Amino acid sequence: MIMRIRGYDMDIAIEENQNVLLCILNKKLYRKVIADMEGLIDGEDDNEIVIEDDDALLDYDKDVVCISDYFHLDCNNRQLLNLLDKKAEKMIVQSLDDNLEFEILYKKLTHELQKVLLDLEMDIEYRSDFDIGEFLKMVDLRFARGNTKNVLEQLYGYLDVISCLRSVKLIVLVNLRANFSMDEISLIFKYMSYKKMKWICIEGTDCDMIDAEKKYLIDEDLVEFSYSK
Repeated sequence: MIMRIRGYDMDIAIEENQNVLLCILNKKLYRKVIADMEGLIDGEDDNEIVIEDDDALLDYDKDVVCISDYFHLDCNNRQLLNLLDKKAEKMIVQSLDDNLEFEILYKKLTHELQKVLLDLEMDIEYRSDFDIGEFLKMVDLRFARGNTKNVLEQLYGYLDVISCLRSVKLIVLVNLRANFSMDEISLIFKYMSYKKMKWICIEGTDCDMIDAEKKYLIDEDLVEFSYSK
C-alpha cells in the first residue's frame, strides 16, 4: 500500500505489521493533510491525499478509518454502522438458508398486514419482495457500548470493532504520541499487529521512532526526509 501527498515526491509505504510514522512540521500542510484525510472518508473529492493498494485507489469510506479524538471514540458512528450493515447483509446473502428464512418471515408479516388492513375497504399496495438492506436499516443494528472510561481501553475496543468488520484496510492515527505514553503506544502497535492491521501515525511534531518504525518527515521548509529504525 502506498500513500502520497500531491506535489511531494515521497511514496509512503504501508505494510501489514509495520509501524509507519509521518511527521509534518509545517503547520499549514499538517492541517491540510488531516483535513483532507477526514474529507476523503466523508466522500470529498477535492484533496491532496492519494492512497493506493495494488495500484488501485482505496474506497476511502469503506477502506480507511481515521482516529483523531481518542476521548470521544464512538463505535456507532455513521461510517462504522454503514460497514456493519454491509457486513451483515453479505453474511445473510451468503447463507442461502438464512436468506430464505428471512423471505419466508417477510411474506408471513405482509400476509398478517393484509388481514389487519381489510377494514380499510381500500386497495392497498405494498412491496412484495424482501430487501435485506432496508430490513437492516429498520432494525438499526448497533455495537453494544462498553462501560469503561479508560481512554486506552476505549481505543482497544474501537480497534476490536474495526477488526471484526474485516473490511478496513488502513487505520490513520492522528497525534497518538500526544495522548499516550511510549510504552502504551508500543502495546497498541503490538495489538494492531496481532490483529493483522495496517496503520500510519501522523504527527505535527518531530517524534522519536518506536519498535522498528519507518519514519517520513516533511520539515517546516517542506523538505522531505525518510528514516528507518
